[in-house]
Order: sequence, then structure tokens, then C-alpha cells
Amino acid sequence: QQQPRLRQRLSTSSFSTRTSPSLGVNGTTRFAKNHLREQLQRAIAPTSNSESIPMQLWSEEDVLQWLEDNKLSFAKSAFAKNCIDGSILKVLHENAMKEMGLSSLQSICVIGKRDAHLLVESASDV
Repeated sequence: QQQPRLRQRLSTSSFSTRTSPSLGVNGTTRFAKNHLREQLQRAIAPTSNSESIPMQLWSEEDVLQWLEDNKLSFAKSAFAKNCIDGSILKVLHENAMKEMGLSSLQSICVIGKRDAHLLVESASDV
């Protein structure tokens, strides 16, 4: 009876961090992990050829295409002006983006999409 409730709860967009005795170690199950991975992959499914290679190897053009594909076009001119490639994007932080001319909110949007992409990229390596 506990399993259908778990599936129903996981089918919604929000996940609870509460633990339950039937959920196993650290409140997770294989089902929950797989479900979360699938949702993340759907959320940032590759939309260009550049995303089929690791971010670390992206060219400046790949980064600009990724920004456009992920509705982050507001950052394209700043990234182009500063020659941001995949190896730089991977470690770029909010303060650096502010110095490039992006607002805090814009920086957070780019960082969130980047981190989500890296999470799925690392999950697919496993």
C-alpha cells in the first residue's frame, strides 16, 4: 500500500525530502532516483549537436548555441565578448558573470541551467 502512494507523490513535480521507513537508505529508492533522473533529462534534453559532447569540450560557438537553445539569449553578447567556451562555462561563477554585465538574476538563470545540464551529463556517465 505504501508503494502506490510513493509513485503518486513522485509523479507530481515537487519532491518531498521526508523519509519513510519503507523508502530505504537515506529516504530514496531506485525507483525515485530513476524517476528524478528521467525528469531532469526531459527538462534539459539535448537540443543541438553540441550537447552530445561533454561541456568541457564545447567551443565558443557551442556555448552560444546552448544559450540560445535554453532561452538564455540575453547572455549571448556578454559570452561572445568574453570568449566563453565550455571549459570556462563549467566553472563560471555569479560574480564573474556580473563583471561581464549580467544581472544577478540573469547569472542565476545561467548557473541553474548549467548545473542542471552538468548533473544530467554526470548521471549519464554512470
